[in-house]
Amino acid sequence: MKESTQHAEAHRREESARDHLKKAIAIAGIIEVCFLMLSLVCFGSQMATGTAIGIHLLVVGVSVATVFTSLSLYRTDIGVRRFFHLLLMSQVFSLLAMLLGGLFFGKGFMSVLSSLFQSFLWFIMHICIVSAIPCLIATIVICYWSRKLLKGIFVTLLVLSALLTANVSPTLGQQVPFNQLIWKNPPVRKIRFYMSESLVKKLRQERPNITEVQSMLGKSDFGNENTELTYVLKNNGFLGINVDVLFIQFDEEGEFVNAGVCNWD
Repeated sequence: MKESTQHAEAHRREESARDHLKKAIAIAGIIEVCFLMLSLVCFGSQMATGTAIGIHLLVVGVSVATVFTSLSLYRTDIGVRRFFHLLLMSQVFSLLAMLLGGLFFGKGFMSVLSSLFQSFLWFIMHICIVSAIPCLIATIVICYWSRKLLKGIFVTLLVLSALLTANVSPTLGQQVPFNQLIWKNPPVRKIRFYMSESLVKKLRQERPNITEVQSMLGKSDFGNENTELTYVLKNNGFLGINVDVLFIQFDEEGEFVNAGVCNWD
């Protein structure tokens, strides 16, 4: 009888651990999609691919470990208590992840520690922003957990992230061949930037005159239309303060001289 009870208890614990792991993975997925959208807004496609993958894997790993540990160690139905427990666990796992990352890349243990805590302001910012928002998301999902709610959140976030990706980086940061139809009717203005390399190459090879360029690309956004055409490719700052542009220069007779991409700020 005692052995049967122990077996049942072990089975219950195993089931509970599996349930906590499923919840942790699902919540980590939601946090990762939110972080992906934030990364697109803040950095677009400017971050190196290897760095971006490493950061996103770090976020997922810390999120899974934080939620699983909190659910396994602390039982409460009070959202505020769950939030602060998640916040505490996230600090532990974030610190461990950063230490392991620093050691992996060849930095000494004390060097990593000193860089993490060199500024009290940095530590407060880390708690209030980097950890608090994911912990708040996790707390809300845990408190209102249901499969229907989970599916709704996933679908909504995936649609939003797809729309945001299309707007911020329509070609996922890759240059694509020039297409006249898309250039003249861009679904997203920034897509012109990702056709600029092939367009500059085409212009330098074919050397069209100013009339032919206007027919191909449309009306210039800026410039003296007798000797130069300038087209805005994408805005990098607020209110168009920092922009990448395509410039095409011509001589006094309207014959092609040069073309290229530059940044205006």
